[in-house]
Amino acid sequence: MRRVSLFGHAAHGFIQYLSYSSAKICNSGLADSDPEPLKQKTGSYTLRATLYVLHILLNYGAELKDILEPALSTVPLSPWQEVTPQLFARLSSHPEQVVRKQLEGLLMMLAKQSPWSIVYPTLVDVNAYEEKPSEELQHLLGCLSELYPRLIQDVQLVINELGNVTVLWEELWLSTLQDLHTDVMRRINVLKEEAARIAENVTLSQSEKNKINAAKYSAMMAPIVVALERRLSSTSRKPETPHEVWFHEEYKDWLKSAIIAFKTPPASTTALGDAWRSFDSVAASLASYQRKSSISLREVAPQLALLSSSDVPMPGLEKQDTVSESDRGLSANLQGIVTIASFSEEVAIISTKTKPKKLVILGSDGQKYTYLLKGREDLRLDARIMQLLQAINGFLHSSVATHSHFLGIRYYSVTPISGRAGLIQWVGNVISIYSVFKSWQNRVQLAQLSAVGGGNSKGSVPPAVPRPSDMFYGKIIPALKEKGIRRVISRRDWPHEVKRKVLMDLMKETPRQLLYQELWCASEGFKSFSSKQKRFSGSVAAMSMVGHILGLGDRHLDNILMDFCSGDMVHIDYNVCFDKGQRLKIPEIVPFRLTQTIEAALGMTGIEGTFRSNCESVIGVLRKNKDILLMLLEVFVWDPLVEWTRGDFHDDAAIGGEERKGMELAVSLSLFASRVQEIRVPLQEHHDLLLSTLPAVESALERFADVLNQYELASTLFYRADQERSNLILHETTAKAIVSDATINSEKIRALFEIQAREFAQAKALVAEKSQEAATWMEQHGRILDALRSNLLQEINAFLELSSMQENLSLTSAVLVAGVPLTIVPEPTQAQCYDIDREVAQLVSELDDGISSATAALEVYSLALQRILPLNYITTSAVHGWSHILQLSVSALSSDILSLARRQGSELITKVHGDNFDSIKHSHDDLCLRVEKYSLEIEKLEEECAELVHSIGLET
Repeated sequence: MRRVSLFGHAAHGFIQYLSYSSAKICNSGLADSDPEPLKQKTGSYTLRATLYVLHILLNYGAELKDILEPALSTVPLSPWQEVTPQLFARLSSHPEQVVRKQLEGLLMMLAKQSPWSIVYPTLVDVNAYEEKPSEELQHLLGCLSELYPRLIQDVQLVINELGNVTVLWEELWLSTLQDLHTDVMRRINVLKEEAARIAENVTLSQSEKNKINAAKYSAMMAPIVVALERRLSSTSRKPETPHEVWFHEEYKDWLKSAIIAFKTPPASTTALGDAWRSFDSVAASLASYQRKSSISLREVAPQLALLSSSDVPMPGLEKQDTVSESDRGLSANLQGIVTIASFSEEVAIISTKTKPKKLVILGSDGQKYTYLLKGREDLRLDARIMQLLQAINGFLHSSVATHSHFLGIRYYSVTPISGRAGLIQWVGNVISIYSVFKSWQNRVQLAQLSAVGGGNSKGSVPPAVPRPSDMFYGKIIPALKEKGIRRVISRRDWPHEVKRKVLMDLMKETPRQLLYQELWCASEGFKSFSSKQKRFSGSVAAMSMVGHILGLGDRHLDNILMDFCSGDMVHIDYNVCFDKGQRLKIPEIVPFRLTQTIEAALGMTGIEGTFRSNCESVIGVLRKNKDILLMLLEVFVWDPLVEWTRGDFHDDAAIGGEERKGMELAVSLSLFASRVQEIRVPLQEHHDLLLSTLPAVESALERFADVLNQYELASTLFYRADQERSNLILHETTAKAIVSDATINSEKIRALFEIQAREFAQAKALVAEKSQEAATWMEQHGRILDALRSNLLQEINAFLELSSMQENLSLTSAVLVAGVPLTIVPEPTQAQCYDIDREVAQLVSELDDGISSATAALEVYSLALQRILPLNYITTSAVHGWSHILQLSVSALSSDILSLARRQGSELITKVHGDNFDSIKHSHDDLCLRVEKYSLEIEKLEEECAELVHSIGLET
């Protein structure tokens, strides 16, 4: 509820703005005195506020009825005139009756004070209903008819008469015959193939063949006949104009007889080609007549030709001043309203596919207004697009960033008069770009003829200028043949490189500066040319961006006009919109048209510089006002176009949708029945043969049933046997796997046993070796202990007495003993000998001291042993125990002996680790280090002695 109340406050603010701004415009005369940008900006703001109020009304009108209903009555009518398409779109389709009544109230105010602004859409919507129109439309039409009866009468007359002029009867018939021609030829070819196949059937008589061919012809041509009869019915009503009388006199009987002849099956196959010939003659006659470029209005709409000083508002100028209460009874032309005074006598026929008509209307102001009367299209699309372009143009002119850059869009008025016709304002002083291109082609052709001398021949008709399609196919077909591709394949499958090459060749043949030169030649000087070029760049940029946003397609050169007086580019025909071009047989994938001639006319910078800046500015303005654009486009959601809901039908004679599917189904069923009739004889033969063979088939089926039962029993037994066989195979596979695993395990165990046997032999040998080492150790230690106990230290001491050997170690004594006098020995050598003798004496003395210390230690050690060690130390030592354990382990290998040896070993290990083993080991290591030190010193002395002897010489 709070959200709804906020929308109510917003609507109140917008309505106050509309009231104040309109009052200010009326009081100050803003429309006449203030500059254009200010008027455009005010108009944009007014449109924005009006659309927001309408948006709130459509979405929350029921909840805000008490707030909106009194407030809407204070809004002036001019803002509502700008959004009449949105009001009519929801007048009959809104689900809430409260909102419909509020919309009806707004339109009622317009009907009372500004009837010209709503008279056209009111009558168009009322005429669109096949039955009774909605209640709101009836009230609105009743109000207009009561207050302005002559206005309604005149406008209805103009709408009806213009409807007759839009598409003439000969145009309807020519279009119908041209559309049906291809389909008829295809069906005739199918019938010829069927007739040829039937002719080969020898089981049918000639009368039966003719009957079948006639039935197939009637079935195949049924949709064509329905379309022709509907067209004949639509043009067989009582003629209302001299032109319709002429058509009846010229073609009615001819068409009736042609239809009757076409409905009658041809007598033979060769006559199938003549079935459509009468309509070809009619089409040729109609095409010859339609080469006329104009027709008299008295012939096609005599009441329009007689119309004078009507109250019909001029199309495109119906949004004018309001009517006061006192002037409501006066005629419209007395209040300054431009109305239709009369129509021009001649109606020009434009030579395009839809044959639009060019009308010149004289206004009540004395001016002539030109319009294009176009049919076979829902021009509500163009009218709504024009409303959108008008709003965008206001945004561009009111924006500071775009107003000074000549950015604008040329638009024109579009007034629908029915769901399939409307009046389009004729844009003056413009020429299509295709006309510019064609003029260049004519100039080139004349120059070529003059160059070869052909231009001087009198009476000779120059060859026709090739059309763009002829130029394209003249290049694409040879290019496809070079690639080995036939033209008959789908255009989608043409190679991309071939199409690109043809496009580049065609671009080279067309001058890039074509539009640039036309702009230059249409300018008085460089200043004028520069101004036109800027306007051209601005209009191209604006329409390119807007066209891209709208998904605008069908931008061929006839739909793009140039105003060389101002430089503006004008786009027409907005029928292919909202990316409809991407769904065509040959899809349009470019966002907008920007070919080389357009790009060259943009100036030196091309698509960069000014053009790019303009495009960015336009996109910025569109983004800034996207909410307004979306609200304007919502009208297509509320009130879809005719072709979006019922298909693209031009008239009542067209067949489409479900009706076409039903007809095709009926044709298929008829052809099927004819096919059955065609093969009736073979079918009867097969039927008789089937009846004769049924008894044999029955007995065969009984035998087959017995065999089938036996087969099912055998299949059951076989299935069981197969199941048992599968189980046995599974068990066999399992057993083989178990045996394989056992074999592998046995091999592994055997290998492991061999490894353990080798390791056991090695362990046994190692135990024997260690046992022998232990025995040797006990023997050696026993001898040493015996020696220590038997006082052998004195003998050892006497043996190691070194002082008596000092003489023998002296070098000087050795020289004298050798009988060599010392006088012949050099003094340095003698001094060296003395030094060595002195060092040797010192070393001997130290060695003596060491030996004495060792002897003393041994004596102390001997006394300690005698006091500490028992006599049975060897037999009670750990080594003796290990020797006994090892010998026991080697001698017997039984488990009991090994267990005993393991237990004794564990006890011995526990006993040894319990003693102070680490201190004993440390003392032993210290003693070993000292012995090693003395040994190294003796070796050093021996080396020095050897060196000295070598220096003296062996002979000396």
